[in-house]
Amino acid sequence: MIARALGGLFTVALAVIALYVSPYWVFRLWDRGGLFDIGWLRPQGDLVAQWLRGTPFQPYDIPLWGIGVFLTLTALQWLWRRLFGG
Repeated sequence: MIARALGGLFTVALAVIALYVSPYWVFRLWDRGGLFDIGWLRPQGDLVAQWLRGTPFQPYDIPLWGIGVFLTLTALQWLWRRLFGG
């Protein structure tokens, strides 16, 4: 029961992180200095586009974000099954 609740909480946290890194984040929850004064955690999200700026991969930020989310979820599912056998 506790493992299921922790898995659900972890899934929600991962979804919020994936949304923040994506270009679809619309909330401005902190000031321009960045979250906890970390400059690269901008309030407007879209970190993938910021990281790819100036590279030849910049036009492909949304597909690369999708691939990254897919690979992250696949790795986490594999890890979850290895740790909890479920």
